[in-house]
Amino acid sequence: MWKKYKETGNYAPNPLNNGRKPKVSEETMEKVVLKIQEEPDITLQELIDDFDLGISQAALCERLIKLGLSFKKRHSIQTVKSEKTL
Repeated sequence: MWKKYKETGNYAPNPLNNGRKPKVSEETMEKVVLKIQEEPDITLQELIDDFDLGISQAALCERLIKLGLSFKKRHSIQTVKSEKTL
């Protein structure tokens, strides 16, 4: 600890740089999200082909879920609650 204090001037632990770096950059993922917003019915494979991502569909799906995107399709027909008559 003394050696570290002499070299750096503090006792704070070194930051952790663990984990694998993502293959797809943040800028590219922003473009992918914009494309999804423009074309909500686009498939994962079409995204991979359009942006030449070089990752699997499962990896892309995982990244999109981490960004908060949902894959559940919304139905265009809204259900109407019926009122009971007395």
